[in-house]
Amino acid sequence: MIDPFQNVAAAPPGMIDMFVEILEKRGRDPEMVAIVDEYLDALDPEGRGAVVEVGCGTGAVLRRIAARFPKEKVIGIDASAPLITAGAERAGDISNLSLGVEDGAALSL
Repeated sequence: MIDPFQNVAAAPPGMIDMFVEILEKRGRDPEMVAIVDEYLDALDPEGRGAVVEVGCGTGAVLRRIAARFPKEKVIGIDASAPLITAGAERAGDISNLSLGVEDGAALSL
């Protein structure tokens, strides 16, 4: 049996949907929101070129970063195409956000 945590794309569609919902729920969790807000309060990306999240999943945190720093280019990378697809659907038309499928150990940046 394929380990879906090692290769999300190989998981059955219902399981992928479950992963997406769990990641999104975690991104909305009040404790997680507080942790991310504290981190973002300390972050000053202005003029640094881009903010990159490697292993962004569906981009729940990444969307908050893009909203918090609208003048900065925000890039999300994940090895899982299904998670990136779900993230792109949720990102809608956030102009400073881009998502891509890449291996975090071999980035093209």
